Amino acid sequence: MARVVAAVAVALAATGAPAHAKPSSRTASEPYQHAALGAPEVFGYCWTVYRRDQPAENHGCVRFQVGARERYVALDVADASGLPVAGIAAQDRDHDGTNDVEFRFCGSVEGQKVVDGELIVWLPMATTVNVTCPGHATTGKVTATFRTPR
Repeated sequence: MARVVAAVAVALAATGAPAHAKPSSRTASEPYQHAALGAPEVFGYCWTVYRRDQPAENHGCVRFQVGARERYVALDVADASGLPVAGIAAQDRDHDGTNDVEFRFCGSVEGQKVVDGELIVWLPMATTVNVTCPGHATTGKVTATFRTPR
């Protein structure tokens, strides 16, 4: 019996079939040209990012594609001002105009849960409710690091 178990273990190892998928991470960056138009909680404008038939122009908003197994994201905004700026990250999975996943941050955030699909990061002209930052978005880059679960 021990020989059979050992033979099966050797055969599985030889095929490269993993017993469990290992966690992994992926980093992506997108530039933005200026702050998003509008004021948080009143009106916001990321129209070209939300319109799937138009290319993202990165005017105050950037778009990332979340992979099928990726479940966590860390975001970091590097603004030309050198100051941390407010950000709102959101996902509207069913495209009904209501965010199914949303979180707000100042400068950077780690370990937020996401689902597969698009992740939109909005960099508003002003600080947002529950997020106070010393700076306002000018031009810069958003870096996202996506992780798969353990």
